[in-house]
Amino acid sequence: MATPIRITQQWPASIWAGILILAGWLFTLPTWMEVVPQWTIMDGAYSHGFLAFGVFIWLLHHLRPELDGQPVQFSWIGAVWVLLSLAGILLGTSLLIEAVEQLAAFVLPFALVWMVLGWPVAQRLILPAGILFTAVPVWDVTSYALQSLTVAVDHFLLGFSDIDFEVNDIFVTLKGLGTFEIATGCSGLRYFLVGLVVAQLNAILYVRSWPRRLSIIGIGILFSLAANWLRVYIIILVGYYSKMESGLIRDHEAFGWVLFAVMLVIFYFVSRRLEDAPDGQPQGTPGTAAPAVVSGTALACVVLAGIVSLGLYADQRQPSSVTDAQIAPLPERMGHYSRLPIMLDPPWKPIWKGYDRLNAGAYIPAEQTPLGSVYVFDYWYINQKPGREMIQDANRFYDSYRWKLIHQDQITQPDGNLGVLVLESLREGGASEFSMGSRSEIVTTQTALPQNLPSSG
Repeated sequence: MATPIRITQQWPASIWAGILILAGWLFTLPTWMEVVPQWTIMDGAYSHGFLAFGVFIWLLHHLRPELDGQPVQFSWIGAVWVLLSLAGILLGTSLLIEAVEQLAAFVLPFALVWMVLGWPVAQRLILPAGILFTAVPVWDVTSYALQSLTVAVDHFLLGFSDIDFEVNDIFVTLKGLGTFEIATGCSGLRYFLVGLVVAQLNAILYVRSWPRRLSIIGIGILFSLAANWLRVYIIILVGYYSKMESGLIRDHEAFGWVLFAVMLVIFYFVSRRLEDAPDGQPQGTPGTAAPAVVSGTALACVVLAGIVSLGLYADQRQPSSVTDAQIAPLPERMGHYSRLPIMLDPPWKPIWKGYDRLNAGAYIPAEQTPLGSVYVFDYWYINQKPGREMIQDANRFYDSYRWKLIHQDQITQPDGNLGVLVLESLREGGASEFSMGSRSEIVTTQTALPQNLPSSG
């Protein structure tokens, strides 16, 4: 039997919890170094990350009396979760699956608390951990579901209006006026995550019963999503009645957050009815911390976890050979076309975001041809990270604020199909036809080889 190690009152459970969480963060520091930059993207879904982290730290301090009042004992179930977390980190880093790696890195610190201090202490950290979890960029997998839900709800709401509309996938067409695209950015993920933070914080501070806590969290999620549903619905109505001329159609970010704030006020008054519930029982008895006993087995597991974690990071975090990929320059000649020494301002170019490198060039034919000039845009994506993926909603073949799609077709070529877009300029008017070819490789995408063709009228 392992000899128990007695922790004096100068080292209560809350202090041990803080030490273990800090140790877990240090073990997974390379992963968190990739997560934190996502918090600095102000228009991203995780821009609330620093706020969530600050709230989490404050809650650790606020919950000290509850944590110190809990019995402390080693948990083998917690040890299993520690091993699962380490396995997840190893799997994620080996296969370059960031979602698995980040999820496992998030779980590890709390699994250490569960293993060393036991479930009663770990249970008190569920909601604080839930707040921090909203800042881990693994929620993008819910974007499609939230986007589909937004389309379905707004389709239902528009059915009660006198608008002549048609819904096709994620496009809402106002007949005779134009088309709205309910894109991934309109899924409401940001409102969902911030609302989840507010709801969990409310549940921690003012409610003791778990059923009522879950009710408050569910209501908070509903109000957060409702804010996005109303935002999209109102924008469509404004577009219809303003003949698509209102500035709200293009600049609706501030409007969405105003609606979200209104929903939070309503949520506050609704949640107050569930606060200080008569059936709520305190989870712990605040007061002087009792001496806690931690076994030598627990401490040995912590040390082992540290050694294994540092070892796997030293092995897995070596620079990838992908970053050494040779980026070939654009050729000086392409068939009968010669490259110009300078890049001309193209009449149209694709909107591609988050790439690591762009090679662009303009080519002119050796003799007069109806095809005109050719513009090549060579986009490279190396070691893709959140916000810098090759396939993302921000990547588009044309700027929908400048161009309107009239027609789309495809031409069969011996070396592959050639896409054709007929776009109408929203600035100058008139239609222009562009043909394009694209291809992608494992670590690069070379996309958009447009040929400016004569106007199709």
